[in-house]
Amino acid sequence: ALSINGLAVLHAEINDAQVKLIRSLGKEVIVVPDSDKAGARLIDQAIEYGWAVSFPDWLSKYKDVSEASLELGKLFTIKSILEAKQSSRLKIELYKRKLYN
Repeated sequence: ALSINGLAVLHAEINDAQVKLIRSLGKEVIVVPDSDKAGARLIDQAIEYGWAVSFPDWLSKYKDVSEASLELGKLFTIKSILEAKQSSRLKIELYKRKLYN
């Protein structure tokens, strides 16, 4: 995520200290999960905290944001994250099922 000036939690789960820090930033939060199974837990936490989740088309090809950014470029990666952002709990759940099944 640092490759796009974002914040990386570096784990499959967000701890309480990270949640507090993220909320203190006062910015819109868009979670981009890794394409592995561990990303599913991160999506569940995003739903719990009321954060948006992005499901860019490249998630099936690249493991994470850094890999996508290296291959596709920073601007394209950011644009695709913003365009694929979902805020509806129902839509997030549907995209999660599609990605991890």
